[in-house]
Amino acid sequence: MSKEVINLAEKLIKFKTISHHYKEIKECASFIERYAKANHLYYEFHDNGNNPVLILSNGEKRKFDIMSLGHIDVVPGSDKIFTPIIDNEYLKGRGSFDMKTGVAVGLELLSWVKKENKKLDMGVVLTSDEEIQEAVSMDFVQNLGVEAKIILDIDALSGISTIVEKNKDVVFVNLISEGQRASGMLPWEGKSAIDSLMASICKLRKYFPYFDIDNKPQEKLFGRHYWVNSLNVGMINGGYQINRVSDMAVAQLDFRLVDGMDAKKVAKILNNCLVGNTRYEIRYETGFVNEDRNNPVIKEYKKIVESIIDKKVEFLRDGRMSNSGMLKDKKGASVILHSYSGGGYHAEDEWVDIKSVEQLYNIQKKFIENYSKER
Repeated sequence: MSKEVINLAEKLIKFKTISHHYKEIKECASFIERYAKANHLYYEFHDNGNNPVLILSNGEKRKFDIMSLGHIDVVPGSDKIFTPIIDNEYLKGRGSFDMKTGVAVGLELLSWVKKENKKLDMGVVLTSDEEIQEAVSMDFVQNLGVEAKIILDIDALSGISTIVEKNKDVVFVNLISEGQRASGMLPWEGKSAIDSLMASICKLRKYFPYFDIDNKPQEKLFGRHYWVNSLNVGMINGGYQINRVSDMAVAQLDFRLVDGMDAKKVAKILNNCLVGNTRYEIRYETGFVNEDRNNPVIKEYKKIVESIIDKKVEFLRDGRMSNSGMLKDKKGASVILHSYSGGGYHAEDEWVDIKSVEQLYNIQKKFIENYSKER
């Protein structure tokens, strides 16, 4: 089945589905619709304001036993990277790792479930705005009533021999300050939005300390991640010219949260830190993935992984965001964050190991097969 998955991945990579490139995303969606018809799958297309959501299933349902969750949008790249190349054991091209190959795995598994008439309800849910992290599509998915007992989230990007047991809750916030414009030589006749914004951020640092390469958390390291709350000021914009007191300033804040902290608590902290005429907007929250490695679902999946790759599985903690966290928090699903091996994440040399793709397909096929037998 590796050949079919890789062949489908190659076809998907050719679509230049950069986030918000609606024409190309729609063309890719049309291709997936044709794939669905050829494999007798139920298919839904929801335009969702230029961020299409696709739902495929083995029956006309939105409540699934097992759901594969992914996205068809990709980050920008040169034209040549949208031409897939197979080089020895590797598939190269934009989306080979993140995550057109994962989409292909999910679709091929669903087609197999349909063809074999397995006794379970399975779905594949694909969004198209994951790379710009707007959460518009995932909010829409939830409003459609999509639920799953088990979510197979291949967007882990952590390698075939690892399972991510914890993802941080990611909260994006716009911090907006309004001031009063005045001449730079007469600052006492105005009110600087930039200074109010900076003062608000300084107060936030009492709750979310500043970290950098020379000032790391005094905590245990999990791979590249510390299991602590963090705040990154991603962007600041404000003012018009050097000799004017600014009347508007905006900062984009990236909070990465661990157990015990969430968007509601961040909001309370923000309310205590606002200086001058400053307000905030919460743009996005992913929710936690916080799985118990002793969860029977996780233990069963881990056992299958180890039997197929003939290697002990490691559990990881990860600071990356996960769309599956949004569904898990509200619907109580078990989330399996597990993927193939690859590299060149968001770079020009993006690649995936073909053998690991075959292994992932066989792992999830066995997992689904065992689940259907137990029903």
